[in-house]
Amino acid sequence: MKCSVVVACYNNPDLVLETLDSIKTQTYQNWELVLVEDCSTDHTLEVLRQYVAQQNLEDRCKLIALPENHGVSFAKGTGVRHSKGEIIVICDHDDALAPNALEEVVKAHQAYPKASIVYTQRYNCDSQLHPLEIAACSQVVYSDILEDQISHLLTYKRTCYNQTLGYDPFFKLADDRDIIYKLEEVGDVILLEKPLYYFRVSDRGVSQGYEGFNKSRDEKLIAALNAVERRKSSMVKQITPKELAKYLAEHYLLQAEGYILMNKPLSTSFSTSLLKAFYYRPGSNLKRKLKAILLLSRIKRKLQKLLKTPQSPAYHQSACEASSNS
Repeated sequence: MKCSVVVACYNNPDLVLETLDSIKTQTYQNWELVLVEDCSTDHTLEVLRQYVAQQNLEDRCKLIALPENHGVSFAKGTGVRHSKGEIIVICDHDDALAPNALEEVVKAHQAYPKASIVYTQRYNCDSQLHPLEIAACSQVVYSDILEDQISHLLTYKRTCYNQTLGYDPFFKLADDRDIIYKLEEVGDVILLEKPLYYFRVSDRGVSQGYEGFNKSRDEKLIAALNAVERRKSSMVKQITPKELAKYLAEHYLLQAEGYILMNKPLSTSFSTSLLKAFYYRPGSNLKRKLKAILLLSRIKRKLQKLLKTPQSPAYHQSACEASSNS
């Protein structure tokens, strides 16, 4: 079985070379590499061209340079369309594969012909790709919407992918969730309990920081709701209304907590999220909900105290307004 390793690239050319080296040195040799350069603002495209030429990979590597930046989902979809392998392997441009990654996933796909997805354990690494820990991961029992277990390394059969709508360019941060939910609707999902992926924990990622996490979760919610709507006709791995309410309550509570942790003033998004968390499951996670309310109350009291402090510019503005009105 031929593996097509798809790598969507955008900026950070200093990181992608380690990724490419990990692919080139695989123990399993029946692979092709599909690089999609998403119109980077730096010299990433030139770095990729030099690497392909210097490593003599012209016969097994396709380098696609997009004229405009469309985001990671569009780039991955483009890569899959230009690939030919029976197995699609998704590798991010700042991570790396274990030397035997392709060999192991091919064996798993062969052993489970009805599996649409084979995913593996991963190493969480520092910024230099030194392993720190094996990330917690378990076998999905029913649906990843509820269980949230599938991550890197994500691999899937082309025949199964062709039964889905493919990558949706709408998703900029949760493209993996969207395609995973689609793929689990057309086949089995298998966990390979071996750490075969090196995931770089870096501050350069587009979804880093509390604001990035919240945006990513919002997209993940859209992907989940799209899946629920799709499954109304097929009922394949559909979740119940009770399960959906639990999912929504947890989502909005996490969003509320995320807004608190952001280094910026709280907006109506915080209160809306907290209210929705109460609405969907009024009696659950009360300690976390009360903690959020108390923290908000303390922030309000601090603001009120600040407004009443004579040294505060806001106090002087209020005093002047009161004086002018008297």
